[in-house]
Amino acid sequence: MLVDVLSCGVILYALLCGTLPFDDVSFPELFKKIKGAIYTLPTHLSLGARDLIRRILVVDPMVRMTIPQIHQHPWFLAHPSRCLLVHPPLHQI
Repeated sequence: MLVDVLSCGVILYALLCGTLPFDDVSFPELFKKIKGAIYTLPTHLSLGARDLIRRILVVDPMVRMTIPQIHQHPWFLAHPSRCLLVHPPLHQI
């Protein structure tokens, strides 16, 4: 599950930036960037988005944000997804 959080961070970065956070033509260099969490954040991202990505793309899984922590992050709370909203069961509608 901890690796899945890192993967979610890569996907979030790709969705917001249009590129992958870790990229290189050389596999050894790419691996070095991933292991060292070496990436740049575009300046067009909001401070909240930058903060969230920085806290997710952390190498140490014990320091990296968890899913519940991500759900409570101010940027995440400011951009709710309709698919995450709790809906009443159909028989109660």
